[in-house]
Amino acid sequence: PIAVVYKVVATTGGSVSCDGAPFLYTIIVNPSPAVLFSPSPQTICSNDTSAAIVLSSDTAGATISWTATQPAGITGIATSGTNTIPVQNLVNSTNTPIIVTYQAIATAAGGSACPGAVYTYSITVNPRPNITNQTKTICNNQSLTIAPINSVPTLSTIVPDGTLYTWTVNPNSNITGASAGNGTIINQTLSNSSTSIQTIVYDVVPSYLN
Repeated sequence: PIAVVYKVVATTGGSVSCDGAPFLYTIIVNPSPAVLFSPSPQTICSNDTSAAIVLSSDTAGATISWTATQPAGITGIATSGTNTIPVQNLVNSTNTPIIVTYQAIATAAGGSACPGAVYTYSITVNPRPNITNQTKTICNNQSLTIAPINSVPTLSTIVPDGTLYTWTVNPNSNITGASAGNGTIINQTLSNSSTSIQTIVYDVVPSYLN
C-alpha cells in the first residue's frame, strides 16, 4: 500500500482571512493485485488428467479465488476454489476441441480489501477419436473405402476433422491388394483369388493432432 498525505489549511472568507491550524489528511491506496498461474495454459486429450495449477500474486497477503463455467460437451470440471485449481479428469464428448476458461481474482489484504482485475487461464481439451469395430462386404476387385463419419453408426462415435489412421493388415493368402499404411481414409482394391467368401482384417488406430 502507498500513503498519500494531503496538508490542508482552512481559511475564512471576507476581507480579513483567518487561517486555521493546518491538518493532515492521509489516504492509503492499496495495490491492484495481479494473479500469476503456474504452469502455463495446457492442452490435453479427452479423458486425460490436467496438471494442478498454482495461483499466486506479487502482492503480499493477497487472497485468490477462482471460478469456471462448464461448457457443453465437457465433464469433470471443478467450478470454483481458492489458490489452486486441482487436477481434473476432463472428458470431451464432441469431435472438436473445447476450451475451458478459469477466471481468477486476487484481493489485497488490509482494512479495505481491494479486488484486482480478472485474470484468465485456459485448458484446451482435444477430442479423442472413438470408433467401434466395423464390417464391410465388397465384391471381388472392388475398391474398399473406409472413411468413418462422426456420430455414425451411433452418437458415441467420435471422428474429429482431420483424424489420421494408421493401419496394419492380418494377411489372407487368398486376398491381394491389402497393405498397411496411413492417411485420412483407407482406399484399396481387393481381389479374392478363391471360389469362396474370404475375410481380411484391418487393425486401425485413429489419432487426432491439434
